[in-house]
Amino acid sequence: MAAGITKLDAQVGITSSPDKFFGFFKNNMHNLVQMFAQNVKSFQVLGGGPIKTGSVTYWKYNVTGTPETAEVIVQSLDEENKSIDFVVLGGDILDLYNGFKAKLHVIPSGQGGSLVKWNVEFEKRNASDPNPEHHVNFAVRMSKGLDTYLTRA
Repeated sequence: MAAGITKLDAQVGITSSPDKFFGFFKNNMHNLVQMFAQNVKSFQVLGGGPIKTGSVTYWKYNVTGTPETAEVIVQSLDEENKSIDFVVLGGDILDLYNGFKAKLHVIPSGQGGSLVKWNVEFEKRNASDPNPEHHVNFAVRMSKGLDTYLTRA
């Protein structure tokens, strides 16, 4: 029996500007493979081209201790508001969830820094299935690591 839609939110303050951090996700997401090689094994835009609304991406990753794959569509990419909505179309995570969506939103904060918000929305297949805490925690760790990289660049 499905458990209904559940949301998890996380946020992290960073020193990078919203333009720089969001720009990385828009233009350089493929670099996550080299930057987080322990967790992100491969990334590609199916059909090639830049990340934009409607782009379908394919990921191989490991954030739970088990290798996983995901086919993900960029449901919307909003440059003005610095947000990207991702929807999982297929892959291992859908073994546990009937649906899985994630949103990245980068908001300006004081002294040129940013607040990175991650929102995950999912529907468990069974009420006893776990929340995707590992995925949310990885998004936070990745945001911090990416901020460190961007402030050195």
